[in-house]
Amino acid sequence: MKFASWNVNSLKVRLPHLLEWLARRAPQIVCLQEIKLEDAKFPAEEIQAAGYHCVWSGQRTYNGVAILSRAMLADVAAGMPAFPDEQKRVIAATVGKGADAIRVVSAYVPNGQAVGSEKYEYKLNWLAAFRRWLEEELKRNPRLALLGDYNIAPADEDVHDPKAWEGQILCSPKEREAFGKPIGQFQGMQFMLADMAMQCEAARCLVYEVARLCDEGFADDAAYRRFAANAAMAKCFASDMAMKVTTDAVQVFGGAGYMQDLPVERFMRDAKINQIFEGTNQIQRMIIARQLLGEGMWLN
Repeated sequence: MKFASWNVNSLKVRLPHLLEWLARRAPQIVCLQEIKLEDAKFPAEEIQAAGYHCVWSGQRTYNGVAILSRAMLADVAAGMPAFPDEQKRVIAATVGKGADAIRVVSAYVPNGQAVGSEKYEYKLNWLAAFRRWLEEELKRNPRLALLGDYNIAPADEDVHDPKAWEGQILCSPKEREAFGKPIGQFQGMQFMLADMAMQCEAARCLVYEVARLCDEGFADDAAYRRFAANAAMAKCFASDMAMKVTTDAVQVFGGAGYMQDLPVERFMRDAKINQIFEGTNQIQRMIIARQLLGEGMWLN
């Protein structure tokens, strides 16, 4: 799935460029910032004619955010309930259904104007509220994609002259601290990591149990059938969990998870192969079911 984010700095002006770019690049999801349009003037018909569903939260002259998607958008929410704000800077919507659903967030972080100004304090307060809001969103939607214009340079290499920008707006320590909070400190991410660890350990225990049964040998045909069923369970469960855990790991790493520079992308491909070779997991499930139906409570 191809995601894109674009600060259009007036959708009215950039609309022809946006439509041409959508036709040429055809991303599945696009998040826009600074649309600078009131809701009634949003060009929904033109965007829908280009093949995209759209939701937006706009205001006259300033700010405004939108989400475009090839697929239907559901559960749309604009703003942060715990942070009343006239400025339209956040919108979220869900793409897909069930386990495949992705919560998409388009955000336009305040600029802050100058360190020490009222707008700077507003930016820091906004970022703190945004972080709390994201934590709650992650609890409800572990599959979440955040795109936007963050108005923060995370590191010195992100500006052309670090010395000139040192301590200035977009590069101040407080902004960078707010932006750079480790994702492991978010409760939603901690839940995901805990689930991944439990799934790996459960799969490991099941594989060890099969190894124990094999070491014991097969005194009779019933013992062999029990071993065969447990082996099918171990192969099926462990490979399914490997696929789920590596898919979650790719999400944890974000865009870097898809790059071949990191091993997690290869781990995910290896996990998919494990679901297929030595008998697909559908076949393993058939073996397990036949043992259950033919032998009754063989697990005892």
